[in-house]
Order: sequence, then C-alpha cells, then structure tokens
Amino acid sequence: MAVGSRFPHITGRALSGVEVTLPDAARGSVALVGVAFVRGAQPMLDSWMHPYMDAFAGREGYVAYELPVIEGWHWRLMSGMIDGGMRAGILPERHDYVVTFYGDATGFKEALSIEDTSYAYVFLLDRSGVVHWQDSGYATDARVDDMLRLAASLSP
Repeated sequence: MAVGSRFPHITGRALSGVEVTLPDAARGSVALVGVAFVRGAQPMLDSWMHPYMDAFAGREGYVAYELPVIEGWHWRLMSGMIDGGMRAGILPERHDYVVTFYGDATGFKEALSIEDTSYAYVFLLDRSGVVHWQDSGYATDARVDDMLRLAASLSP
C-alpha cells in the first residue's frame, strides 16, 4: 500500500507536448492520479476518473492526471504515433493532464505496490503529494463515494 507515503516522482510527456513530473505538477492541488499499463485498463480508469472530474469540475484546487505507462524501450520508437492516437481520442482540454511515460517502470511499480499491470490504479494525493487513498480495477459506487468524500475533506 502506498497510502501515507509520497507519490513517487515520474516524468513523462503530456499529450500537449510539455514535460511533466508527477507529483510536482499537482503540488498545491488535491489530485487523482490514474495509472494504466495496458489499453484494456482504460475503461477501469474511466470508471474512477469521470466521477472525480465531474464532482470537482470548475473547482479550483482539484486536478486529475492520467498516466499511461508504456514499458519497454522499443515502444519509445513509436511514441509519436502512440501519443498521436491518444491525442485524437481525448478532448484537447485534457491534453495537459494525460502524461505518457515510456521506459522501465520497475521502481515506480515497486513504490506503489503495483503487481498486476492488467488493472488500472488510482491514487488520491493531498496538496503535497502524499497518497491518502488508493484502489484498482473497476470503481464501485461505494468506493467512488469514499474517494469523493475524502477528496472534499482534503480541500485546499
């Protein structure tokens, strides 16, 4: 469990082209960070991200990042095409908040206790980047309610 520890630093490139380091980019905001290693985990990730973004839309001090993690050096060679495909399917206003990481994520996975990369993982961070809550797989109504209540209590 990562709860109680600082979210590990990971740097990737946002779909907008800007280099982003998490959790630094979210500093000062309550952040939901969704992590997926395979395309098939996207519906799981959406089941968490959409309720969070709907609940806090337009509220200052809340942010949501998606972090597609694509392991293996060979994928980096195709990163332009992969990111272009993602960019085409994501609203432009979200491009700064979808940060793709290409490469070895072993340390990152260990720090967050991620073992099964077929699942989506979500982490709720306070304003300083400390993980207060985490879950994986598909959201349930009860777990989404827990997440939203805790996020509201962490309000900046």
